[in-house]
Amino acid sequence: MAVITTPASSATGETPPPAGKGPAGWIAGILVAVAAIGLAAGLLVATAGTGPSTTPPTTVPSTTAPPGTTTTLPPSTTVPPVIPGALASAVYPTPASGIRFAHPVAAARAFAVDYVGFVDPVVGPFDTAGGGSGTVDVRASASGAVTTVDLHRITGSWWVLGSSTPDIRLDTPAAAVIASPVHVQGTSTAFEARVDVEVREDGARSPIGTGSVMGGSMGTMAPFDGAIAFSSPHAARGALVLYTVSMENGNVWEATIVRVAFAPTPTLVPTSACPNYAMTRPVPPPREMVVAVFYSCGLDGAPVPTYRLYLKSAALLRVTLDELLAGPSAAERAAGLSSWFSASTDGYVRQVTLDAGRATVDFGDLRSVIPNASTSAGSRLLLSQLDATVFQYPTVTSVIYRIDGSCQTFGEWLQLDGCLPRTPSTSS
Repeated sequence: MAVITTPASSATGETPPPAGKGPAGWIAGILVAVAAIGLAAGLLVATAGTGPSTTPPTTVPSTTAPPGTTTTLPPSTTVPPVIPGALASAVYPTPASGIRFAHPVAAARAFAVDYVGFVDPVVGPFDTAGGGSGTVDVRASASGAVTTVDLHRITGSWWVLGSSTPDIRLDTPAAAVIASPVHVQGTSTAFEARVDVEVREDGARSPIGTGSVMGGSMGTMAPFDGAIAFSSPHAARGALVLYTVSMENGNVWEATIVRVAFAPTPTLVPTSACPNYAMTRPVPPPREMVVAVFYSCGLDGAPVPTYRLYLKSAALLRVTLDELLAGPSAAERAAGLSSWFSASTDGYVRQVTLDAGRATVDFGDLRSVIPNASTSAGSRLLLSQLDATVFQYPTVTSVIYRIDGSCQTFGEWLQLDGCLPRTPSTSS
């Protein structure tokens, strides 16, 4: 499934939330977005996830908080009713687990151990921000890096909304809704530069996707950029977990964790088979939009539209191109649709910008995964699908394609002047 991210601008002319914000502003933005999704989505029914190497307990020992501050953990009639919309932004615990915390320090400690995977963490005092919210600093040791746990009090209990560390600053994804592979981008410093990444869903005991990115090391911050694939989730929401480990013992050292919602699986509605292939444009339900991508009917046929449903996004052009590069589905290929794009090219859209109708699309190095597209017939097939998909939007008047930031590289690959803008007239 394609990644839903936000470029500098979109085909609709709307400007999505800017990337590059610091972790505090980004996390605040994502929490507002996820909370809004939760208000419409209904009750969150899941159980808490676990850290990289821990097993979730069924109770929290009394040592996790000052005496008398830990509530009973098993579900009972004494637990106050939850508010589904407000709790949609909570990473830990999950409402269905029945775990409740009367004190924020208890919640922060349990989160650090049960969810993040800290071993015997040093937990600081609660720093209130007023209005039933605040933070608790957690360290792997007395001299360890600081992981700041963000908490909020809802229905008389304390809930963790996420965490952040200055050593792992996440800028992308800049939207609350993700799909596989999720593009992660930011800056970091870590032992041997490695930051481990997990995608977790509510109610799962293990991640549905894992990977790593490389940033800076030895105290020097440097950019990281990568794509993390994950399997189809069963839950509507989860979390993106970025963490580093200690060079001494391999234990979790620090973690940035943000709340996410998962994009719905694309829905196809074919009505007939190729070569008379046609699709009925679906009517999107509330909060969703139709995305049309164009594949060819046979090797030489003109591109025809196929449709997917996604949660609404300001990054319409980016979403569409991400889905195009994911390639035709098995059902579409069985119907006779063809494309150079496939699961091998999924996630190869690096950046999409739109300025006064002029689009620029930057890809990763497609030459290594579809080398045969350089033939005259191959380049014509690839360009026809790209152009049909891009120019379906009347706000796009021209486009330049690039590979790793170079229009010359793209042009040399397909034997054309890649730096000459393509228009609806020249592409036909």
